[in-house]
Amino acid sequence: MINYFQNFPKIKYQIGSDNLTTVDMTVRFKIVDMVMNNHNTYYNYYWQDSDRLDIVAHKYYEDTRYAWLVMMSGQIFDWIYDLPLNASEFDEYLERKYNVADAYILKKYTHHYEDVFGVVIDESSYNQLEPSFRKDISIYQYESIINENKRNIKLVSKSLLDKITNEFDKKLQQIKNTRKLANYE
Repeated sequence: MINYFQNFPKIKYQIGSDNLTTVDMTVRFKIVDMVMNNHNTYYNYYWQDSDRLDIVAHKYYEDTRYAWLVMMSGQIFDWIYDLPLNASEFDEYLERKYNVADAYILKKYTHHYEDVFGVVIDESSYNQLEPSFRKDISIYQYESIINENKRNIKLVSKSLLDKITNEFDKKLQQIKNTRKLANYE
């Protein structure tokens, strides 16, 4: 199973006088934690600004149709905001989110305070610490850290590719066999 939705069950439904068929989007799969927590079964990948799901699938699995596996193994559920944004996309995102004309203004506003160990503290505790034992994290820094943390993803090892796709096909067939609904294909 290379094309993710190709073998998914289909649902028939009616809107007005039109009979439509679509993929059942309620079907979900997860790669078991046992696989993703075993360092021999995955590859650490650092997301580049030029990367896209299909590009990473081609780089690692040598086939763009495994973009779904990049998403699944990388715990990417939203293909826009679960991936790191490049610099210009990041700034545009911040400008929309915080309703500012220039994202760099957010460097002037504190999001939270931390002690030297990175523990979040309140403003009163912050003010009581010596400057070398405290830091204020701006909104821009905070959002940047979140964005940069999205760059490190795990990709299921190529050695498991056949096993995963076969298991995926079996699960889809089980779902089709157990859902005996009149509007199901």
